[in-house]
Amino acid sequence: MFVQAYEHLRDYDSDVLRHDKELGAWGCKFAGEGADDAGGPYRESLTMICQELQNFVIDKPKRRMRIALLPVLRPTNNNLNDEGNFRDCCTLNSAASSDEQLEMIRFLGRLLGVAIRTKDYLDLSLAPEFWANIVCDRPTSLRDLATSDVFTVREIIREVLRLTRNGQGPSLQNLRLNFVAATSDGRDVPLIRGGESVYVNLDNAHEFVRRLLRLRLDTESRPQRMAIRQGLSEIVPLSLLTLYTRRQAERLVCGDADIDIDLLQDNTVYGDSTSDFLKGNELEVKLFWKVLRSFDSKNRANFLRFVYGRTRLPLRSDFTRPFNVRHKTSVKVKPNKDLPTAQTCFFRLYLPAFDNEAACSKMLLVAIREGLAMDADFDAEDPDAWRELENPRHDAL
Repeated sequence: MFVQAYEHLRDYDSDVLRHDKELGAWGCKFAGEGADDAGGPYRESLTMICQELQNFVIDKPKRRMRIALLPVLRPTNNNLNDEGNFRDCCTLNSAASSDEQLEMIRFLGRLLGVAIRTKDYLDLSLAPEFWANIVCDRPTSLRDLATSDVFTVREIIREVLRLTRNGQGPSLQNLRLNFVAATSDGRDVPLIRGGESVYVNLDNAHEFVRRLLRLRLDTESRPQRMAIRQGLSEIVPLSLLTLYTRRQAERLVCGDADIDIDLLQDNTVYGDSTSDFLKGNELEVKLFWKVLRSFDSKNRANFLRFVYGRTRLPLRSDFTRPFNVRHKTSVKVKPNKDLPTAQTCFFRLYLPAFDNEAACSKMLLVAIREGLAMDADFDAEDPDAWRELENPRHDAL
């Protein structure tokens, strides 16, 4: 999906991606599926793109990445080593150096800008150092490096500084460290000319640490940072991002990873204005909210993707379309054996009349795990669907 979007949009002027937030950046049609894109398939395409960007095969025993679906991002060393903070994060792939790879990173920058403008958030887990570069708060400290590679900080830098501070020259020399360091993607790079033959001692230890930090936090990923900032600047002014902190920039692009059920319930409407009798105080509705609150974060994200095509809720101030729960009637299946269905374009769930929590939980889990295809997204017999398709976004597509 990422490659398809990249190949179709790479040569378009950035104005094409700067639509009104109701329109999204592009229209999407899934081949062989029944969805009509009034928003759901577009949001689903963004979710698929984020999954592809973070699709890695990691060899945990050897602590290295074996395969990446795309050359844009890579797991942080904390992720590979399964230690430290932010161990589920990835960052820019400093080994992506070809013109084509840098163009892909530039396109990712465009997607970040689109997310800011449209508030269709991207489900990306990116290290704090990534966001520091986005807001021009260049990381320089041991604390910054520790957010992505605590092993290097603990086992190399702090050990060198400890031995230097205590004047333990022989112990420092026994480490056999020279002025060559490994980048985050595993390449050995000289820190100075002829660094292979220059070993760390009490006199040059601080210079070694300074150059190692510069390599890991600046020079190794400079071309990739420039590419993503170039793409981002084509959609939003970079000068405005300097007003934000790292965490605020992450929320602008990604929203909140935690799905707040209270927020969702506060922005829910029930039934419709014609035939649906669901009012919100029925037993199946109470069971539904109880079951949803019992879900872990993964199943909550799966549920949101099932009904909305995205895995993160809008922020409270950005909830322009409420979640809609409607009654599902089936003459062929008893309610406790029936599956909920959804229309992602309209943020809508059709809920069978469950009469016990176990049935509600079981059928909802089956639906959200197995029902991500778009075939049920548009119902030609539903007059509300036709009315809602008559909107500026659909006309623009």
